[in-house]
Amino acid sequence: MSAGTTVAFVARSAVRTEVLRAVAAEPRSGDALVAALDSSKSGVYKSINELAERELICLSDGDGSAWEVTGAGRLVADELDCHRWVETLLGHREYWLTHDVSVLPERFRRRLPELRNADLLRNPENDPRYLERYWVERMPAYEKLWVGSRVFHEAYGGAMDDQAQPGEGTRLITHAPLVDERPAAVAESIEARPDEVDQRVCEIPCSFMLTEELFTLSLPFPDGQYDQDSVLIGEDEAALRFGEEFFALYWERGTPIRSYLTEPDDI
Repeated sequence: MSAGTTVAFVARSAVRTEVLRAVAAEPRSGDALVAALDSSKSGVYKSINELAERELICLSDGDGSAWEVTGAGRLVADELDCHRWVETLLGHREYWLTHDVSVLPERFRRRLPELRNADLLRNPENDPRYLERYWVERMPAYEKLWVGSRVFHEAYGGAMDDQAQPGEGTRLITHAPLVDERPAAVAESIEARPDEVDQRVCEIPCSFMLTEELFTLSLPFPDGQYDQDSVLIGEDEAALRFGEEFFALYWERGTPIRSYLTEPDDI
């Protein structure tokens, strides 16, 4: 039986899914599973036998009374969790229907379910500058402010300058085509910017922000245009971990902005 068929087999039964998830969380005896799950005793034991037949669970090496997942069972349980997270993410279905996910690197696109608990913040129809005020008010208070920007935004730039922290507290990645279009203006702006703002340049697929509290992702519309009216915000550990690794990918690719401006032909 293929891995895909095995996952589908387990997913077709709510009881099989519950039993596998419960055993994946911690080894349990059959009676403990019956007590913990909202299913009939016969249904739980039937599922235990079916999962054991497919070598997804086995009796532990101890006294042999508790069921535990095998390596194959762990893979299936993880895949089922991922499916559940995708369904949670699709709670913002309208957003995913109207934004371009394909711009993200495949390895991060596949990890989007890690943002399952993200909220969607929007500009109200009668207040198109709500998000601007929201972020300009909050950005200076963060100890860590790492931003990737595909657009020039004067108000956000000013908020970053106000927040500027020594060390690694303030980082900015600017989309390379923006710098290429206005090199003189960019050169002038960095002279006026606090030295604490560490700025690099590279091509980035979307705008994003990482602080000690949250990670935001602003995907473009299918035509590539920037969406100034909505943003995904994740505040749990999974979202922060995703944000750290996402930001690091482009930070490591980036060129310090002064070097980019003075040696553009070598980049």
